[in-house]
Amino acid sequence: MAATFDAGTGSSANASSTLSFSHTVTTAGDRILYVIFGGWDGTGRTATCTYAGTSMTQEAISNLSSGNDRVWVFRLAAPATGANTVEITITGGIMHLIGGALSWSGAHQTVFGTAVTTVSSVSGTAASSDVTDGASGDGIADGVISGDNVTHVVNGPASHTERWDISTGQGEAGAGGNSDGASGTVTVGWTLSGSAGWAHGAVSVKAAAGAAAGMKRLWRMGLMGVN
Repeated sequence: MAATFDAGTGSSANASSTLSFSHTVTTAGDRILYVIFGGWDGTGRTATCTYAGTSMTQEAISNLSSGNDRVWVFRLAAPATGANTVEITITGGIMHLIGGALSWSGAHQTVFGTAVTTVSSVSGTAASSDVTDGASGDGIADGVISGDNVTHVVNGPASHTERWDISTGQGEAGAGGNSDGASGTVTVGWTLSGSAGWAHGAVSVKAAAGAAAGMKRLWRMGLMGVN
């Protein structure tokens, strides 16, 4: 069984300590939701995130980029179906916030990928992270936050699909998307329209255990004479 992309939604809020938007989970089986967001953070802010009122688990928080940009990755297994509210709350100050939600079906409910974050040490036009714990049939969720109101174009792997690309008009911009996973290292990246500091986060979406594994176990038990 493979992890199958369901839906993506992006949003933003200027000079706010909250970002609230609706995301619709349409799938029924083995669901998982990732929320990736960020903005300029010069004071060490913290964040919490809920979906349909249920607390999400923080997978990762990046260091600060050369432009003081930061990105967070949150996860929720078995999210409620239908249209529900993503609520992001920032503690420690207001931000120009950008982020979005990405949902899948056919995702493992107890085994989760390790989120990775990468930040720029100097301003540049190429933002990426290396995801190394994926396998064929997995997916990848990712998001980038950058300064200077730049726009973003997906850049690797071939399956990388943009789901949002938003500028606040206040010096911050961000984009997010999904791609297919593979064994080994997958570099997931974006090309920025102008040189800027950036923070990027990505995580492999682990596929649910397939029926084939269970059939193989039964076949072995039969060979051993187990009824």
